[in-house]
Amino acid sequence: MKIGLFLGSFNPITVGHIAIASCVLNSETCDKVLFVVAKHNPWKKEEPASFDIRCKMIETSIKPFGNKCEVCRFEEEFEAPVFSYIPITKAIETYKDDEIFIICGTDTIQRIPLWKNFKTHIKGKVKFVEVTRGEGNTIKEMEKLPCMFYKESYYKREFFEDYIEKICIQRMDISSTNVRWMVSKGMNPYPYVTEEVKNIIIENNLYI
Repeated sequence: MKIGLFLGSFNPITVGHIAIASCVLNSETCDKVLFVVAKHNPWKKEEPASFDIRCKMIETSIKPFGNKCEVCRFEEEFEAPVFSYIPITKAIETYKDDEIFIICGTDTIQRIPLWKNFKTHIKGKVKFVEVTRGEGNTIKEMEKLPCMFYKESYYKREFFEDYIEKICIQRMDISSTNVRWMVSKGMNPYPYVTEEVKNIIIENNLYI
């Protein structure tokens, strides 16, 4: 089985995150997507919503995918800061009979070689799915298709031993940062988050 690890704070999960998971599954790049929730991103100063609440928001958002998507709570057992190589190593050990992919955007994949213990714990041990948001040469091919994404065959990227699968999806200017800003200003974040996530945000007085 090809398992994709979607790492992030998901503070909160947005329809942009859901669209990425959908494209990865529909393109058959991965058979399953695990939302690996960061306990606390070591590169971010602000305190996120609680780990449990963020997991709950993800669980409500991915229900339509059935067993194709799951919330992964690997980071819960480790003391902060938790660097990316730690849950990735845990996934490699847990799913030792499966093929592991890291799902990330172009901006992130360019920084991966700078991640802590990249050469010893990541490079050559996993493969990668680069998700571009309507950028690059593949956008022209996308316009010919009746779907939300265009899948490109494996191509080589500097610093990585393995080839990388590339998926180009239609650009969606949605981010967790923007959702938090909207909520802080008393705006309705729907449809940038699902109705269930919006209700969880309201019920728990998040981001105000």
